[in-house]
Amino acid sequence: MSLKIDFHNSAMEAPTAFNYKNGTLWLYTHPSHWDKPMEDAIVTVSRDENLVAAFLSDGMGGHVGGDKAVLAMFDSVKAIFDSKSASKNDRENVLDAIELADRKIKDLKTGAGATIVAFEIGAEFVRSYHAGDSVSYVLGSRGKLKYLSMEHSPRGHALESGLVHEDNVHKYIKDDHEVSNGLGFEPMSLEVSQKIELNNQDLLFLSSDNMPKNFTEEEIVDFIATGEFDKRMEIFHQAMQAKIEDVKKDDTSIALFKYNFEK
Repeated sequence: MSLKIDFHNSAMEAPTAFNYKNGTLWLYTHPSHWDKPMEDAIVTVSRDENLVAAFLSDGMGGHVGGDKAVLAMFDSVKAIFDSKSASKNDRENVLDAIELADRKIKDLKTGAGATIVAFEIGAEFVRSYHAGDSVSYVLGSRGKLKYLSMEHSPRGHALESGLVHEDNVHKYIKDDHEVSNGLGFEPMSLEVSQKIELNNQDLLFLSSDNMPKNFTEEEIVDFIATGEFDKRMEIFHQAMQAKIEDVKKDDTSIALFKYNFEK
């Protein structure tokens, strides 16, 4: 068995592709323009050249040691998946890694916190896990929305309730950087989806909060589900550059995976 665990949180000039037996993954990570450590990270886990899990964590701005929090997430994923006692069931491995990361961050005793959003990818299914305001999307190949995680924040709760719309949420939610849940919080509450059936060419998308705060749900779906797949992330990247004054204020991490499974 071949296991590979990769940590991504350096500045990428443009989206970068990674190929697996079960699909193609595009990643883009980039720090804010502020002089501080990068506090976003993406961790990928592949086994026998199949992507089996992807984690995105955003060390929360204003919390001491956000960069250490995302490193704790990486260390925890590695400790669980690369252990001789790792489960054959990746649901258990993902849950154990997230719980270990939460304990490690609390053990820092610095008030550090981080969001977590993750996919467990199996044969013909995906399961989403999240705590915080980073988001996950599962889309059909033609852009039909199968799943969208709810942001754990005043903004997310307001949107989910239907009391406000994305077009005017900033009018009612004055501080859209406030997060109500995440790694290091007491207590941390993890939201786990049911198994979501996957078909060939279905799309999985993970993003730190910088994207949903700068683009609407409709815009994000359009970016990731329209046009030639190999060019979608670059188009998204160009749109981000057009909003650079807003986007560059925060670290940015996004991941787009196109699932391909031949029976």
